[in-house]
Amino acid sequence: MTSSFDLGQQSLQSGHPDEAIVHFREASKEQPTNPYPWFFRGLAEMQIPRLTEAQRAFRKAIQLRPTSADFHYEYGMSLRHDGKLDQALDAFDKALEKYADEPHFVAGRAETLRLQGHFDEAASTIAPLIEQGVVERRLAMVYARLAHRTGNVTEAIELLHRVLEAEHPEGAIRSNLAFTLGRLYDRNDDVDQAFDWYRQANDNAPGTFDISGWERAVTRMTKAWTTDTVQELPRARVTKRGLPELPVFILGMPRSGTSLVERIVAAHPDTAAGGERNALNEIAHRLQEAATSNAVMLERPEVLRQPIADKHAKAYLRDLRSVSRDALRITDKMPTNFMHLGLIASLFPDARIIHCQRNPLDTCLSCFFQEFSAQLAWSTDLDALGRFHSCYEQLMTHWQTVLTDNSPAVLNVRYHDLVTTPEPITREIIEFIGLPWDDACLRHHEHAETTITASNEQVRQPIYTTAVGRHERYRHHLEPLISALEGGS
Repeated sequence: MTSSFDLGQQSLQSGHPDEAIVHFREASKEQPTNPYPWFFRGLAEMQIPRLTEAQRAFRKAIQLRPTSADFHYEYGMSLRHDGKLDQALDAFDKALEKYADEPHFVAGRAETLRLQGHFDEAASTIAPLIEQGVVERRLAMVYARLAHRTGNVTEAIELLHRVLEAEHPEGAIRSNLAFTLGRLYDRNDDVDQAFDWYRQANDNAPGTFDISGWERAVTRMTKAWTTDTVQELPRARVTKRGLPELPVFILGMPRSGTSLVERIVAAHPDTAAGGERNALNEIAHRLQEAATSNAVMLERPEVLRQPIADKHAKAYLRDLRSVSRDALRITDKMPTNFMHLGLIASLFPDARIIHCQRNPLDTCLSCFFQEFSAQLAWSTDLDALGRFHSCYEQLMTHWQTVLTDNSPAVLNVRYHDLVTTPEPITREIIEFIGLPWDDACLRHHEHAETTITASNEQVRQPIYTTAVGRHERYRHHLEPLISALEGGS
């Protein structure tokens, strides 16, 4: 008879982490002193990802075997993905206490330092192994991510090619390496090589996306959420002082400037950055389950009753308030909250919404060049990307038609205007969210806290204009994207 632990291993290896967790949970009961069911449960939780649960599982494994360097390393990875970078460094240091020259342990620590903005320390951490000629994927990736700062772009390209030759990776690992090679060739102005590697990266990326199903869902949404429906929605009753005006939703297509806008807002002394919060997706999913549907958006607004609106609004605001006890405004910059403006109107009628807009070709190209999670698999195909963008535009046009009473208020911010004339647009943003002007908002890059989103390094820089019109260099590769965008316009 196959043991629970072996069943868990089989499920994990076949790509079914939820099933694996059930088996590992049972195995930990059967073998209460064995740390490995907890360790592999942590790995399974990471795949979903449920980072809090992963960290709990890794801590239990460490409690049972505190000398395991691998346990500390994976715990560090879960903390890093969760943005807890100081704790992640501590975990990597514990792994390195036992194996000081283990390449992927060294890489774990160096990448965390890079994310914190300690670029020189990150480079010096990996330097001894690089100088020894060590060829290891994770080490090479950190070296490559630092290459534009160290001036070693060509050397990084050569090292990544040696990794490909030595390890022959497939799937997600090959995709990860190919995305990095694409960025390096782009920095070297080798457009055709860069695009070829980005194409390989997307061809090997995990996940699938039903773009036709998404288009049908958007059509259903626009039919269900009429002007009358929105006006008849219950408005959540939240009476605690300051809470109704607390959220600032920053949304739009990914790579449209949401991170930049959040950093500008968060530089104000009366605000705090909430980052990309999944709460509205979770609320919509729970309400859809109540409506016996598995759609990603709330297609049946009639399930929103007054008690339900009150409950979800209060729970969301309690969680948001945990970011800061004193801030007058806290951001939620999950870009794809553009799906949920009707829900926001019901739960947070006094909130502010900042809608980030950018040239469609620049936006879509930036998405195609970005290594997203499997949940954003629409970004891996140029035709699907264009069709997804068209649906986003259709939804935003619809919302701004049916939200007729300016509740919640929406401000459209164009990326081109923000980066070419930053001061007037920044002043407009701060006025819109109801706060007095503060000059710190023009120096947002001096106050940039750690972020683990795709814009990690950009938010540490002054505003720049080099991303405007970026698609022109690649236009000869973009025919499927251009056709899809034109078909949806």
